[in-house]
Amino acid sequence: MSENLAWLTIPDPTCDYGYIAEGDSSLGGDTYTLDLTGHPGGPFKVYLTISYEDACLNQRQVLDSLMLDPEATGSEVPGVTSFKLIQNYPNPFNPNTTINYQIPVDCRVSLKIFDVTGRLVRTLVDKPQERGIHEAIWNGRDNAGRQVASGVYFYRMEARDYIETKRMVLLR
Repeated sequence: MSENLAWLTIPDPTCDYGYIAEGDSSLGGDTYTLDLTGHPGGPFKVYLTISYEDACLNQRQVLDSLMLDPEATGSEVPGVTSFKLIQNYPNPFNPNTTINYQIPVDCRVSLKIFDVTGRLVRTLVDKPQERGIHEAIWNGRDNAGRQVASGVYFYRMEARDYIETKRMVLLR
């Protein structure tokens, strides 16, 4: 079985990016095939880290792990078998950061930013979404459009019974 991986885009307003595709020479030309012939079946986790430095010397990590289920059918998306909130990148950041998350079924998703006191700073997502891998970009502004101060912030994802919070640092 061949599993299709979603390559996540990494925006940087100061740098020009080309399209990154599986097996692209910008990733060194290496192509990896996952051979599942001897796998006993059922979902399993693949640890995948793609790190690189672009022409603007920005260091990026694209994806840290992926749940795969070769037998996924129906309402499941192959490769997305669990809810997951992925660490934002870059971190620390200024002025923007990207937050990726995955949902294995269609459901309502809430993704909110909080300061260290627990005060809601910004709601990035609060709507029903289709299953799959999603991306939200935070520009360091609150719900009123004002720039927030440097410091530690938390982002929290809620979807069905899944709740997870991660930490990030804004440096101005």
